[in-house]
Order: sequence, then C-alpha cells, then structure tokens
Amino acid sequence: MGPVAVLLLALSSPLQDPSKEDASRTLRLSLRQCLHLALEHNIDLEIARYQPWIEEQNILSAQGAFDHTLYWSASGGESVRKSTNPFDPADIDVHSATSTAGVRRLLPFGLSYDLYFRTDRLNTNQFFASAIQPQWDESLALSLTLPALKGRGEDAQYSAVVIARHTRQAAVERFEKTLIDQLAAVQQAYWDLVFARENLELRRQSEKVAEQLLKENRTKFERGVLARVDVTEAEAGLAAQQESIITAENAVQNAADRLKQMIDPDLLKREAPLVPSDAPRPFDRELDERKTLETSVAEALVERPDYRELASQIAAQDQSILKAANDLLPKFDLVGTGTLSGLDDSFVDANDELRTLDSNGWTIGFSFEWPLEGRAAKGALRRAELERRRLDLQRRSLEDAILMEIRTAVREIKTTEKRIEASRRARALAQERFEGEMSRREAGLRTTFHVLEAERSLTQERTNQLKAVIDYNVALMNLEKATGTLPQRYGIVVEDSLTPRLKGIK
Repeated sequence: MGPVAVLLLALSSPLQDPSKEDASRTLRLSLRQCLHLALEHNIDLEIARYQPWIEEQNILSAQGAFDHTLYWSASGGESVRKSTNPFDPADIDVHSATSTAGVRRLLPFGLSYDLYFRTDRLNTNQFFASAIQPQWDESLALSLTLPALKGRGEDAQYSAVVIARHTRQAAVERFEKTLIDQLAAVQQAYWDLVFARENLELRRQSEKVAEQLLKENRTKFERGVLARVDVTEAEAGLAAQQESIITAENAVQNAADRLKQMIDPDLLKREAPLVPSDAPRPFDRELDERKTLETSVAEALVERPDYRELASQIAAQDQSILKAANDLLPKFDLVGTGTLSGLDDSFVDANDELRTLDSNGWTIGFSFEWPLEGRAAKGALRRAELERRRLDLQRRSLEDAILMEIRTAVREIKTTEKRIEASRRARALAQERFEGEMSRREAGLRTTFHVLEAERSLTQERTNQLKAVIDYNVALMNLEKATGTLPQRYGIVVEDSLTPRLKGIK
C-alpha cells in the first residue's frame, strides 16, 4: 500500500466505536436513560417538586375555615354581701356555676350554625329567692346565621379554597416548565458530549496523518531526496495536532462532567468515562416551514406549561375579583335561634324536663353593618381588577414570545438543514483537494506545507459537518421545548414526576 493510500485510509476510516473502550469502566447511556436518570437524581428538579406540595397544604389550610369547632367553657364562683332585707340572713351567700359545650361550623355557601348545651346552677340563702334550691337551669339551643348580602354564596365563602387550588395548579405548571428546561439542558449536554468525543476522534485521525507524513519525510530526508525544512514542517504539523488533541480531551472531560452533574451528581465521584450510545439523528426529510409553524403555535397554546400557568393565575384572579366585589356589599345577616330548656333542683330532673320539649322558645332577627366610605373594599376590588388587566397583558406578551420562540426554532431547523448539505459538499471538496495535494506531493509538485494545509482544511470541514448534524438535533429539541411537548416525546408524565425521588428527604 502506497503512502497516499495509507493517509487516505486514515482520514476515511470511521470514528472510534465507543464499545471498544474498557467495558469494565465505561458507563454507556442512551439519551432516554440520561433523561430518566435526571428525573431520579437531579437536585434542581427535586427542589421544584416542593412548591406543589406546599401549595397543596395551603388548600388544606383554606378548607380549615369550614371545619367543625368543638368548644367547652365552665366557670363557678361565690359572692357574699350584707342583707338590707329583714327577712334575709345578715349575709346573703350565692353560689353559681356555669358550663357551656357545643359545636359550630361555617358551611361553604355561607350559613353558620352553633349547637350548644348550657347548664347554670344557682344556690342562695336569700329568702325571696326561688323555691327551687339548688336551682339547675339547662338549655339546648341551635343558632343559625345566614348572610343575605356580604358573605353570601360560595363565591364569597369558598373563594380562598378555589384560589388555593388554582395556585397549586400554577405551581404544577411551574414545575413542568422546570422539568422541560432540565430535560432540554440534559439533551444539550448529551449532544455536546457526543460532539466532543467525535471531535476528539477526528483530531486523533489527523494526528495519524501527521505522524505518517513525518515518518515519510524523515525517510526521504535520510535518502537525500527531501529538504530539512519539509521534516520541520511535518514536525510542526504533528505538534499542532497533539496540542489540539489535548484541548479536545479536556473538552470531552468537561462535557462528561456537565452531563453527570445533571443526571446524577454521584457520578462525578466515579472516574468511569461516560459514553453516549445514541448517534445524532441524521437529516432525512426537509421540514415544511409554514405548516410546522402553524401546527406548532397551536400546539404550544395548549401544551406550554407557562401559558397554562398564566391561565391558572387568571382564574385565581377572577375569583379574587368576585370576592372583592362581594365585600363591597353591606353586611346583612338573618339570625335565628331555637331553644329547649329545663329547670329543677337537680341536674337529672332538669334534663328530664328539657326532654319533654314543654319549655321552648325561639327568636329571629337580623344584623346590619355598612362601612359608609367602604375604602378598604373599594381598594381591594380595584387592586384585583388592575392585577387582572396586568395578567391579560402578560398573556398577550407571552403569546408573542411563544410565536417568536417557535419561529426561531423552525428557522434554526431550516438553517441546520442547509448547513448539513453545505458542509457535506464542502467536505467532499476538501477531501478531493487533499487527495490532489497528496498526489502532487508524490510527484514533487507540492511541499509538506501544502499537504498539511489541505489536511487541516479537511479536518475542519469534517468537524463542521459533525457540528451541523449535532445542531440539527438540538434544533429539533428546541422546537419540542418551544411547543411544550418535550416530556411527552419521552413518555414522561408530569403528575407522576411530582413524586419525591431523592432518598433521605422526608
């Protein structure tokens, strides 16, 4: 095999198969495996999972306004005073005790009730006191309060719960956006590592070419058919390739560390090389720019988590406006109470009389309050309405940003498609030029300098072609990120991803 064929074979050989590395130390991962590892071990995602949990507790707290409240109070005392009535003892002694126990609750539509049992015991030595001594007075009462204006209905009473639910949903959407950002970052890091490893292999192939040239030039110099300057140029070319290999090896290590840090920080403690097992997707068909733009925008307005988050915020704000508008109304409550009572000289006898239902009573009435200026309620309503307008403007701005982001992503895909074709032609021309320079060198018409220059140009064009393919895959990913469909692309369910992952966190 001639020297020209040897050099051409070195440059045209396929890139190194990652499987040839030490299998006992190598960690080979596909892109899908990296994404699911990130779901399990990425700390930023774990931090983002907490906010929906926190907002869920706020829902529970808001629902606490409708909890049953059990209460019980008791008191007792004695009073002694001098008598002014000649029929009474000199000192009037009064012993009293009171106990009240009940349960009260506010219902979501505004009605509140208070069901309670009250016991009063009175014992005195006063002559004209009741003939029943001691006196036990028991009563069982139910009190109802129904707002007729302010506080009426679920819009007023249940608004805190509704707002908390919308806020929790907005937190879920924020988590999904963080999830998409992290998935995109992992993909970017994965393809960066693919490029760094392939680029390193290209540099190593160029080094082989430079070594072969140096070997041939030294042989010819020793035979006296080549000048010393050609050996020097070959040595300089080899040194330049070795320097580029050092830089490329560092780039591989940095790219691997970035990917490890994203998918599982514990991998940084291991020295095992991380090898991507997926090759970049080749350019197979041309994108229909107009159709893709139309469908992507429509899809983004349904799938984008930041757009849905804004919708949840608007829904919560609408509820705030309803509550603030209700607070402007005067307070007019209907109040009613029904009572059963019993009176006797012992607790048991008084209770028996109460259960006969013979002693009963009821009251009905209303209470009215109206802040004349109403500045607090007016300010709250205006503030809520202004916030609603601001959210509308934010939605319009976000729609414009989504359109811009999708247009940029689609345009980037089209650009990389053209770059792939252009770099493919440029590589073929560079290959042809290199072969020509090698042939002319063998004929004595070109120096080593010209061959090295052509080889560097060929290596650069091969790198450009590789970068174009990598950028094409990144551009496809950016379009999925812009439409909010990145999790679905890899079968990731957002609600399932809310579950805590990292051990040791309770």
